[in-house]
Amino acid sequence: MPSDWLDPATGALIVPGHGPVRPFLPVRTDRGGFSYAPLPGRPPLVSTTEWAEPGTDRSETGPMSLDELRAGVRRVLGADVPLGPPPGSGPHVLRRLDGGNTRVAERYRDGRVFLVGDAAHVFAAGGTGLDVGLQDAVNLGWKLAAAVNGAVDVLDTYEAERRPVADRTITYSQAQSALLSPGEDVTGLRRLFGELLAQPGVVRVVADLIAGADVRYPVGDDAHPLAGLPAPDLDLRTSAGTVRLAELVRTARPLLIDLTGSGGLRVDGVEVVRAEADTDATALLLRPDSYVAWASNDARPYPDELRHVAARWFG
Repeated sequence: MPSDWLDPATGALIVPGHGPVRPFLPVRTDRGGFSYAPLPGRPPLVSTTEWAEPGTDRSETGPMSLDELRAGVRRVLGADVPLGPPPGSGPHVLRRLDGGNTRVAERYRDGRVFLVGDAAHVFAAGGTGLDVGLQDAVNLGWKLAAAVNGAVDVLDTYEAERRPVADRTITYSQAQSALLSPGEDVTGLRRLFGELLAQPGVVRVVADLIAGADVRYPVGDDAHPLAGLPAPDLDLRTSAGTVRLAELVRTARPLLIDLTGSGGLRVDGVEVVRAEADTDATALLLRPDSYVAWASNDARPYPDELRHVAARWFG
């Protein structure tokens, strides 16, 4: 890529006849999509996305060529970009993909074999798939440790908890793909969606979906409202001072937060933090992945119920 095509202040690719293309931010036109990713210490990555028009056939055979990529960029941007071969001996990757790229495995477990991350699912919305894959790994990791400690049945909850998350992410990925499609109708939809994203409430819903923060695992109809959700990031006032709950969960161990004031809650093998906090909850039992396994608003929570839940999850 010639240096005089780059804006040194922003890193944008300046395309005569089209305008600046900001790095790492895909461009959508009525003819397709284009992205430019100048990664440090290596040649930039360039990609195009096109939708076949009725009656046209752009099927290609054999290895992809730079000429094919240049022609795709010209069709999408309506302008030429001087793409030369990358420096060095390579290998250099040029590839084409036909059709969608969103798939989920039929099952996440077969006996002692578990699928995690990209082995379990692939989404066209790649960044979101990364979040989902990392959360898969955290979910399965602590459950394997719990199984070693005697909670063997907890492994059965892996697919039950994580497969619906992948199905939910498919919805997001398909919606994102639809918003990138060509056509004036889609352009109108994008404008409307842009107006909606000016509303803080809509931004929160979309942000939670992308981050996976809207996930609630199955806990039963009579469970506490916090059960099955990520733990709220409370400021806990302890005898040693105030500490954020987010700091305490970094050890990735089961944690019991006793907010009763009486200090009488305990579970064998589970660390207890006695504190005060601005919440209606009087006790929280947290899993190693920071999800709430059990909670109570009672001044004197039932210890048998607490121990039963802890035994189920932690062995």
